[in-house]
Amino acid sequence: MTTAVVVGGGIAGCAAALALGDLGYSVTVVELDPGGPPADPASAWRAWTRPHVPQSGHAHAFTTLGVRTLAEHAPQVLDALHAAGAERLALDHIAPRRAGEVAWEDAEFPVLACRRPVFEAVLHQEAAGRPGVSFRLGEAVEGIRLAGDGTAHRRVSGVRLRGGEVLPADLVVDAGGRGASSGRWAAAEGAEPGPAPDETARSRISGYVRFYRLHGAHRPTPLNRGNATGAVRDGYAAFLHPADNGTFSVSYGVLPDDRSLRALRGEAAFQAAAEADPLFEKWAVPSAAEPISTVRVMAFADNVLRGAAVTPGQHHVHGLFRVGDAACVTNPLYGRGVSLALAHAFRLAGVLRRYPEAGDEQSAQAATAADTLFRPWYDHAVRTDAERLAWWNETVHGLPSPAREPGGPTTSEIGAAAARDPEVFAHVARTQMTLPPDSAAPGPRELADRVARACADTAPAPPPGPAREQLHKILQAAR
Repeated sequence: MTTAVVVGGGIAGCAAALALGDLGYSVTVVELDPGGPPADPASAWRAWTRPHVPQSGHAHAFTTLGVRTLAEHAPQVLDALHAAGAERLALDHIAPRRAGEVAWEDAEFPVLACRRPVFEAVLHQEAAGRPGVSFRLGEAVEGIRLAGDGTAHRRVSGVRLRGGEVLPADLVVDAGGRGASSGRWAAAEGAEPGPAPDETARSRISGYVRFYRLHGAHRPTPLNRGNATGAVRDGYAAFLHPADNGTFSVSYGVLPDDRSLRALRGEAAFQAAAEADPLFEKWAVPSAAEPISTVRVMAFADNVLRGAAVTPGQHHVHGLFRVGDAACVTNPLYGRGVSLALAHAFRLAGVLRRYPEAGDEQSAQAATAADTLFRPWYDHAVRTDAERLAWWNETVHGLPSPAREPGGPTTSEIGAAAARDPEVFAHVARTQMTLPPDSAAPGPRELADRVARACADTAPAPPPGPAREQLHKILQAAR
C-alpha cells in the first residue's frame, strides 16, 4: 500500500486526505494545531480554535467549482454540510432576460453559504472517517527525508517531526498554506532548486469583517450577486455573505494606507456603516440581527504562483507536491481559495491514479495540472487588482491613473453590461464562480462588442452605496 503524509490539516490538507484515501493510500495528516473539531460541526464557530489559520474567522465564499468538485468526488461531504446548516444558493434569479433573446439556460450556479470553521469541521470529520486516513494533531513537520544520491531527481522517503520521529512516506503533500515549507525542506536535504521563480503581485487590501445572526428565518433582501450582496466602490469594497444556520458576515476591504477608513475596526463605527448602507441596512439593524463576533481585521494575502508547483521540470524531488495555497494564492477578495484547493487536491489525485510511479512523468503531469488550474485565476487576479488599485489610488491619494491599455472593456464596464446582456452575465457569473469560459461563450472581441452595445445608451452607474467620503463621515460621527 502506498503511504502518504499530508502536512497541514486545513481545507487543502483534508481534501488531499480524502482524495488520496479514495485511491487506497494509507494517509497520515500532520497538523500543528492540537485540537480537532467538535462532534457538532455547527458549534465549531465557537468551540474550535485555529491559531495557525488566521483567516478561519473571516468571511469565505464557496463557489461553484468547489461545489461541483465535491458533488463529483465526495458527495457525502455536501450532505454533511447541509446537515450542519450550510445553505445552497444559486445565481439563476439575477440572470437578465431581454425580449427577443433566448434566456440563458445555464444560469443556475450552485454555491454554498457557510462559515469556514463549520465547513472545515465537516471536511475534517469526513476525512478522518475514511479507511486508511489518520490525523496526528499538535505535531510539527520540520523536514523531509530523501532517498537517492546527488542533488537532482531524488525521491521523498518520509518526513521528520519535531522531536526527531520520522514518518516513512512514498509521497508527501505540502498543504501548509501560504507559509509552505517544502522548498526549504528540500534545500536542507541538498536537493537542487528549480530555476523557475515564484510569480507575485500585491493585492493591497486590509479587510474588516463582523458576523451576525438573523432573528428570523428569511433573508431580509435579495442578494444582488446571487451568493452575496455588495459592490466594489470608489475607494473601497463592501460585501455581505450569507452563511450557515441563519448567520451572515459584513465585510469591508480598503487600502492599507487609507487612514480615514481605519475607524471600521471599532464596533460602533462598523455598525453605523453597515446600517447606513442601502445594501446591508435591513440585515444589520438590531431588529433584524445581532452581532456574534467582534470586528476582525486581516491583511489580505498577495497573489502568488509558485514556480515549483506549476512548472514541469522543477520537481527535483519526486513524490513531493504542493496543494492549495501552498501552490497558488489569489486575492481573497475574489473568494476562490477554497474552491481552487478542493479542485487541486482531486486533480492531483487524478494524476497519481494515471501515473502511479514517482518520477519525471508523474512530476511533470502534476505541474501541468496545477498550471492549467491556477494560472488563469492568478492572471485574472493580477489584472483585476491592478485596475482596482489604480482606481482606488486615484480616489484616495489623488494619484494619476496609468494610461489604459487598449484591447478590452474594464471590469466595471463588463459588470454594468452583465445586468443587461445574458451572454455578458454568463461570462461574469462563470468568472465569479471560478469556472472557465464555456466553449460556446463569446470570444474577447464579441464580448467587447456586446459590452459596448449594452453600455451605448447610458454610462455605467456608480455602484450602490455610500461614496468613500460619505463613509468617512459616517464613521467619524459614530466614534
